[in-house]
Amino acid sequence: HYPTKDSLAAAVARRYTDDFMADVDTEVARGAAVVDAWVRAFRRSLHEDGQMCLCGALGATAGDIPAEVLDEARRFFLTGLEKLGAAGLPREKAVQVMAALEGGMLLANVLGEPLSFDDAVAHISHG
Repeated sequence: HYPTKDSLAAAVARRYTDDFMADVDTEVARGAAVVDAWVRAFRRSLHEDGQMCLCGALGATAGDIPAEVLDEARRFFLTGLEKLGAAGLPREKAVQVMAALEGGMLLANVLGEPLSFDDAVAHISHG
């Protein structure tokens, strides 16, 4: 019921973002510090789902994907930066957190070493 493959891909990315943000919000509501909530959400995606962040993977190909798909991938990052900022992180720190999470996940996947993620984000996380 999607008119094009591009609109289907955008809808998948939109759902991914919404679900991911809800996961982070649940962690925060349970008392996790905001950065730790993000680390846990990424760790779950990596360890339980065994995959990359969908929007991170899409972002890596930003020059080659349709605009409506890129818009949804961009929304993931902008929403994340907004949430981290709303929790009191300066923009520079929020960017560093997002970069460490995405980079750590990429490294863990490429090396086939999921624990590399934890090493990559140890400096930003409390647990």
